Parts: sequence; C-alpha cells; structure tokens
Amino acid sequence: MAATHIKGPSDDGLDDGLDDLIRGYTARKPDEKRKVAADLSSHLGLKEVLKKFGSLLKFDRDSLCYVERFREHKDRIITELTEVLTPAEIEAALQLICYQIESEPKNETLDKLIPETLGVFITKLIQLSYNAGNNNFDLNTKCSSQTIRNIGCHLDGTEEKYVKVKIDGDVQGVCKFSSYCEFEINGNMVKDLQGLGLRSRNCAITINGTFPIDEGILGIQLSESRLKTRNEETLGKLISHTFGLDSQKCSYQILFVKPNGQEELVLKFRVCELDNSKAQIDINKEYYRFIEPNIQRNIDSGYYNLICKLNLF
Repeated sequence: MAATHIKGPSDDGLDDGLDDLIRGYTARKPDEKRKVAADLSSHLGLKEVLKKFGSLLKFDRDSLCYVERFREHKDRIITELTEVLTPAEIEAALQLICYQIESEPKNETLDKLIPETLGVFITKLIQLSYNAGNNNFDLNTKCSSQTIRNIGCHLDGTEEKYVKVKIDGDVQGVCKFSSYCEFEINGNMVKDLQGLGLRSRNCAITINGTFPIDEGILGIQLSESRLKTRNEETLGKLISHTFGLDSQKCSYQILFVKPNGQEELVLKFRVCELDNSKAQIDINKEYYRFIEPNIQRNIDSGYYNLICKLNLF
C-alpha cells in the first residue's frame, strides 16, 4: 500500500501555500486585510494553527483508506493542539480556514468530513483560549458553504465563569456533552435537533433563528440548563419537541426573551415528584396555545407515557 505524504508545519510548500491563502482572502475582502495581517504578526500561534488544519487538506484523496487516515490525522492534530489564540484570532482562523476549504478542488468525500472536523477544531481552540483566561468568543459561520457541525462539543467552563460563545450563522449540533457554557445562535439550527445540548449540564442556549420540524426529541439528558429564544415560531417548536427520552437525567427550562430583554419562564421539564422514572412538565398558560392541540392529542392516546403530570401556571 502506498504511503500518503502529509506536509508538516515546517514544509516550505505549506508556508508558501499559507501566504497565498492569506493574500487571496485579503484581496477578496480588503476590509479584513489590516485585521488579519495584524493578527498574524502579533501572534505566530495563529499561523501555526492554519498550517495544522491545512495539513488535513494535503492527503491524496484517491488513496486507499483515505477516510480512516484523514480521521486519524484529525484526531492527532486536535489532541496535540496547544496554541492559545485570542477570541479575535480564533475568528480570523475560522474565516481563513473557510476560505482555504473553498479554494480546494471539490471532493464529495472531503465535503462530508469537513463540517464536523471544523467544528471540533474550532472548539478545541476555544477551550485552550478559555483555559488561558479569555472569553466571549464571536464566530461567523456564514463563511462556510456547508453547515458547521458540533461547535461546542465537549466544551467545559466553570460555575464561576461560563464559556460564552456567540454564533452568527447556521449550525448543526451545538453544545453537546458540555458544561457551564452560554451559547447565543443568531442563525438557524439545521437538522439534528437531538444534537442541541445533548447530554450537557448547566448550560444556556439562546436560539434567535429557527429549526426544522423533524422526528427528533429535544432535551436528551440535558440537565440543569436553559433554552431561550426571541422568536415565537422557534418557541412553539421548542415546546412541542420538549419530551426528553430519559427523565431521570433531564431537567431544563424554556424561556421567551421579550423585545425589552425581559426573560419569561415558559416551560419547566423535571423529574416527577411521584415517580422518578417519569417527567413532570409545567407550562405557562399564556403560551400553551402554541401546542395545545398537538400535546393533548398525544397525551390522550398514551403516546407520552413518560409524563406523570402536566401543569399550567
């Protein structure tokens, strides 16, 4: 089997390619030129990060076991990442990586690998930066032609200082297996409703866009967390998808953010006091109208057999 060559960070070819990448990006977006140049000159870690992600794109995509080798190299790179970037540098890295991916020849297999790879790569950079004392990360995911997946997966803050991330653009799967995080999504959730806060605890997720109705169930093992929105359509969908699969490990609130910024409790999902194998749901009567026909029909048919009590307040 022929070996697949991967250029390392010290390869001149990759350095030249990185310079071409930056020139191409800043030529297309002149307003970013000064900012990106300043980021690169003030912190060489950003350049090293771009080299490492770029090495993932150097595999021979026609080689045997391409997918397995790509994933092995991805896992190794992410595990070995140590560069500490500022929040502004992480955003610059995201934009440059997106441009780098767009510049690559189209490849169906690579297209399937990139969305999650980019999500976990950026998340590791956020964790390293947060651990070094930084916070308030702003990410613009509109740079990617594909929806980025799993941003915030295995991201951990502390009770004293939550990790704060704001996303402008669409995402798929956010804040999974995480703790003490605050996410604000100024875009839409695409597919994978179950990936919203999956198995996370003590997190707050604000969704200002929408998400599609699907067969997914919201809140799977999402504990001690809050889901918020300013969008009434999204609020209705959040409520109607609120029946978690494992009530013993599921407890969260849904809140509506009014135009004046005031947050109003709409729904509370928690373990039933009478039977800890079932759930109790408390719904604000002002918002029950959004879902009354759907919920009542399913309760009457016995579909929601994990619910012991449904209260209006």
